[in-house]
Amino acid sequence: MSRIISKKTYLAILLLASLSAMGLIFTNMLNQLGCEGQYINYNTLPSDHIQIWDDIVAGQSFVAQQNNLNRVDLLFHTYWRTNTKDIIITLMEMSDANTYPESTLLLHQTTFNAAILRNESWYSFIFPNISNSQGKTYLITVKSPTSYEGNAITLGGIDTDVYPMGTTFLTGILVPNQEFTFRICYAMTIGEKIQRLSHQITNDRPMAWGTVLFYILLFGLYALLLPLFIWQLVKIL
Repeated sequence: MSRIISKKTYLAILLLASLSAMGLIFTNMLNQLGCEGQYINYNTLPSDHIQIWDDIVAGQSFVAQQNNLNRVDLLFHTYWRTNTKDIIITLMEMSDANTYPESTLLLHQTTFNAAILRNESWYSFIFPNISNSQGKTYLITVKSPTSYEGNAITLGGIDTDVYPMGTTFLTGILVPNQEFTFRICYAMTIGEKIQRLSHQITNDRPMAWGTVLFYILLFGLYALLLPLFIWQLVKIL
């Protein structure tokens, strides 16, 4: 009896762990479905001369593809140290994508201490929904006037123009052939995100792979086979 109870307990633990992992994956996927941008980061060992300190201001423009823009994520490098000065992130609207700061309108700003950052970690700048953001050009800037060389952060990025709808700036000067790593996100309901996911996985797919029903059945089959697999695993222990 004790062995049967032990097997049932082990089965329950395995099922709970598996379902929890699936839930985390699905939740994270839904969270990122409302985001887009430039995800590539090649500055794994950024040089000291691109630290953001004193009067240096790093900026990246982008075009919102839909309404309700409400978040911008930036990838930071800390040089594997604990930096202690305040970082200022600003969101501005641009009337001219190539002119900064003359054509900008300040929308939102936040300040936080660099000590909370880990190396190669994302920081989310969240602000109230911009209901009419679609098609407009925005600029996100990062500065830290009180930082100094050796106690400063920098942004991840890539030395290639991979985001055609945006421009990189450094202290007001346009920097060609370079992009900072960023994500721009929009407020979306769960239904809207599932609808977007359905479109993404079925768009331009042939035959059954182009229908939502195929993936629903596939997920259902997986959900059925998983507990059966775990039960068979427990039986041979």
